[in-house]
Amino acid sequence: MPTKAKTNSNHSKTSASKKKSDAPLDSSVLVDDVRHLAEDASHLAHQRIVEPVSDLTREVADQVKQNAQRGQDRLQHEYEVLGEKVKSNPIPSLAAAFGCGIVIGALLLRR
Repeated sequence: MPTKAKTNSNHSKTSASKKKSDAPLDSSVLVDDVRHLAEDASHLAHQRIVEPVSDLTREVADQVKQNAQRGQDRLQHEYEVLGEKVKSNPIPSLAAAFGCGIVIGALLLRR
C-alpha cells in the first residue's frame, strides 16, 4: 500500500504543476515584476557600492587636502627661515650660491 500513496502524491504534484504551467502568462505582471526587481537591484547597488565608495573618496580627498596644506605651510616656513639666514649672513650665502653655480656649470660642461 505505501507505493500507492507515493503514486497518488506524485500524481497530485504533477497535476498541480500542470495547472500552473497551463495558466496563461500575463506579460504586464511579468514586466512589472522585472521593473521592480531592476529598481530593487539598482537601489541595493547604490546603497552597497556607490555610497560607501563616495564616502571613502570624500575621506581620501580631505586627507590629501590636509596633507597638501601642511606641506605648503612647511615649505613657506622653510622659505622664510632660509630668507632670514641669507639676510643675516649675506657673504657666506653669496659664496655658497657662487660655489653651487660653479659645480652645476662643471657638471653641465662634462656632457
